[in-house]
Amino acid sequence: MSPTVAVIAPSGLLGHLITAALAEGGKATVVALHRASSDLSKLPKGVQTRVLDYEAASAADVHTALEGVDIVVNAISKASSAADIRFLEALASRPAKLTAYIPSDYAVPWTNGEDDDPANVIVYDKLVVARKAKELGVQLTPVLNGSFEPFTFFPGFVGVWLADNQLKFYGKAEERALAVTSPGYLAAGVAQLVTDPQFVPGKTYTIFEQAWTGRQLADAIAKAKGAPPTIEAFTDDELEALRANGPLGVLSGALIKKWGVGEFPEVNGYKPKGVTPRTVDQAVESALAAK
Repeated sequence: MSPTVAVIAPSGLLGHLITAALAEGGKATVVALHRASSDLSKLPKGVQTRVLDYEAASAADVHTALEGVDIVVNAISKASSAADIRFLEALASRPAKLTAYIPSDYAVPWTNGEDDDPANVIVYDKLVVARKAKELGVQLTPVLNGSFEPFTFFPGFVGVWLADNQLKFYGKAEERALAVTSPGYLAAGVAQLVTDPQFVPGKTYTIFEQAWTGRQLADAIAKAKGAPPTIEAFTDDELEALRANGPLGVLSGALIKKWGVGEFPEVNGYKPKGVTPRTVDQAVESALAAK
């Protein structure tokens, strides 16, 4: 029997792609959980819609919205940890338990205490929420994806400035691989994963599309722009200075450092079928075209 899968934030970048992939796959009944003000004009035909304001929803609201739902995929790009915890509390009090809940994580697989730094608010808040879920007895099924491709090319976020044809690396990033996943590949992977007979709720999955070394990225940029990029090195002082730029600066510095000296473990790696991974050349060309 096919599951009923609800997607929170179905009109966002990732949520829309996951909803479309689920609908196209035809292996699940798809429910879009959206705010009353959301534009649903681009939702695929056959998708059910139910109003749920994630930030303001009460436990009763959550229970009503999830009636008959087996699996929830959360695709909210920005939510407060307070809202995340309220949602978990609502799930814990729901009479009919979910088969699986995929939280809105979709992040780098942090290791060796990298996620336990309170200054790295974006990452640390997710850890706090995960601990609360365990306390409440709500089983999470995180899906990690390495560096999200749109963020990878955001100026300076991991040391890439395409417009200026400039790269900065920390440690041995020129030789080490950075795991990168595009929105389309991640969405296809999530949609196939939750309808796969081999899917095991409670596991942590990784969906890595590509893995580039800094040198491969530099070569792809040189090919696309017709001139090699300038390559410089990040110092420890520069990474520390990023921490003064708020949560995104702290996250940026942590990811830059991880690329240079850390690991990107592929735990329970999942590859969507029928989807050809993008190459580093295609990713660079796409990023340049988007400018």
